[in-house]
Amino acid sequence: MSMQPSHISLPNTIRTIMFPSSDAKGDISPFSLPPKTLVDFSLWMLNRAGIVVTEWRALLYRRMNVPLVPFSKPLQNFSYIVPDDKLQEASEVLTSMGLPLSVPDPLYLSTGGDLFAKALLHRITLSANLGPARFILLYPSSFCPFRPSELESVNQPLFGLDFLSVPLNVPTASATYASLVRTVAVYKRHNATRKTLLSELAQLALYNLYDGDYGKYSGDEDDDEESEREIQQAVAVVRGWTWNADEEWIGDALVEVVATSAYRNLPWTDC
Repeated sequence: MSMQPSHISLPNTIRTIMFPSSDAKGDISPFSLPPKTLVDFSLWMLNRAGIVVTEWRALLYRRMNVPLVPFSKPLQNFSYIVPDDKLQEASEVLTSMGLPLSVPDPLYLSTGGDLFAKALLHRITLSANLGPARFILLYPSSFCPFRPSELESVNQPLFGLDFLSVPLNVPTASATYASLVRTVAVYKRHNATRKTLLSELAQLALYNLYDGDYGKYSGDEDDDEESEREIQQAVAVVRGWTWNADEEWIGDALVEVVATSAYRNLPWTDC
């Protein structure tokens, strides 16, 4: 087994940005850096290796106006989708930075299922304990596939600087919803992976389609009318999306759950 490097050598460009007043020239411990800084450094290193990742889960939801607060601790991690043939190389890049490949905690596996079992977890905190530990999660694209037409290329600023950025892929709004629906459909009804993604889908719809206001009304006649207007507005948004030729069923299923909040009724498999 190869040893994880305990220190990393920062390129001069990155060192000058991160430590503008420091004259230190030696290597530094990766865990002396904040997790978000390590994530930005990871994206920069992956880009240098020619690997363009796709934003997924919490990072993507936040881009769609979902606050972090409603989500559980596992969604405070940083999730990216990587082409299958680049997954191992991407993992090696993070390992070379001193971010150890970690085994998912049994609690994560029992509550999140394949959302942890199918990912490669690289720790970005000094502590490996369940509470404070945070990770970069790399998923193979075959686990949550997107078609090229479902992705938009954006320049992601790094280290809070507009002049330093890397390209990454961001799924469109309709593709984000479609990916969740098609993924939950391959699991049994009470599977942990399905339950987790259904919860995320409900939160996404609440803040992205309803601006976080759905369900706030007291139940009198005027409030019922306002609630119904919001529902119809959300349904109209979903009906306005274009679906892949073989996935019109996703649009129909989403319209029904957006109108009724019956997310558990989305398709599942019995196999």
